[in-house]
Amino acid sequence: MFVKDGAIVYIDSPESFLSVCEDEEEYQVDNDIRENDKKHDKIFKTLFYDKNEMANFLNYFFELNIKSKDLELQNPNFITKNYKYNQADILYKLKDREIYYLIEQQTSVDYSMPYRILNYCVETIRLAINGKNINNKYYKFPKVIPIVLYIGNTKWNASTSFVDCEVEYPELNFNSLDTKFKLIDLNNFKIEDLLKLNTMVANAMILEKCKNNDEVIENLKKILKNSTGKKAELIKLKQIITYLYSNINNIKQILNLIEESEVDETMSTVADRLREEYINKELNGISKGITQGIAQGISQGISQIIKNMLNYNVPEKDIMKYTKVNKQQFEKIKKELESETK
Repeated sequence: MFVKDGAIVYIDSPESFLSVCEDEEEYQVDNDIRENDKKHDKIFKTLFYDKNEMANFLNYFFELNIKSKDLELQNPNFITKNYKYNQADILYKLKDREIYYLIEQQTSVDYSMPYRILNYCVETIRLAINGKNINNKYYKFPKVIPIVLYIGNTKWNASTSFVDCEVEYPELNFNSLDTKFKLIDLNNFKIEDLLKLNTMVANAMILEKCKNNDEVIENLKKILKNSTGKKAELIKLKQIITYLYSNINNIKQILNLIEESEVDETMSTVADRLREEYINKELNGISKGITQGIAQGISQGISQIIKNMLNYNVPEKDIMKYTKVNKQQFEKIKKELESETK
C-alpha cells in the first residue's frame, strides 16, 4: 500500500511492488551510484508500508517485541493550522494504544530537522485528540516517537533535539520545549550488523552503503547467502536492485539466474559473470570508437573506460592491448585513478 493525495492505496501483489515509485519520474543513473536521491527516498517509503518490515525495524533498533498485526498505518499528511500542507514519510500507530511511530527519511543532513520533527509530533497529537475530552486531569496525551533514518554519505552532524536549537538564556534555567528524535545513521552500522536484521529494509540499507558496482555485487552475494530463498523475497530484491542500480550491466539477467538455480551455486559466479559481460561491452565500445577515429590521442571517454577496467581488475596488458594506449599514457591514467580514490 502507499499514500497518494491523502488516501491509502493498496498493492495487491509482489509484481506491483515499487511500481508506485516509477509513476511520476524517470531516472538515468550515471557514474555516481548515489546520484538520484529521490529514488532512494521512495524505495524506503515503499518498503515501510509493509507492516512486517516496520515491525522488524522497530524491534531491531528499539529492542521491542511488536507484532505486525499490532501496527496500524496512518495517513501521514497534515494540514497545519495555517493551512499549509506537510507530509511526514511514515506514520504508524500501535493498535489499541495511543503510541505513534513517525519515520522521516533523509539523504542529506537537514539542520532544521528538530523543528520539522517538532511540527510533525504536534500535528500527530492534534489529529489524535480531535473530538476527545482532553480537559480533565486523568487524560493522557498520545506519545509520538519520532525516528530519522539517515542514509547520506557523510555522518549526521545536526542536532537531534529542539532544545539544542533554541536561543540560549543562561539566566533562565528552563527549557520550554524538549522534543528529541531517534537518529539512525546508516554510517554507524556495519554490513554484518544489518545482515542480522534480514529484512528488505535492511537489504536496502546494505545496498545504500555501496559506493560502486563492485560493492553492489559483493553485498548482493552476502544478502543472497542470508536469504530464505523464497520467490516473493527474491522478486522484491530483484526489483530493488533493478530500480536503484539500473546502470549495472545485465543485472536483470543475473537476478533471473539467481531465481532459476540454487542460490549457493549461482552466488559464486555472479561477480565473475557481471565483470566478463561488462568488460566485453566496454571493449566493443572501444572498437567502435577506434573505427570512428576517437582513439586518436586519449579521449575522456576512453580514459574513463580504462579506469573502470582497472576497478574490475582487468590485467594491465589486456587494457593497453584493447585501448591502444602506450605504457606512459596508461601509467598517467592509473595515477589519476589512484588520486581520485584516496
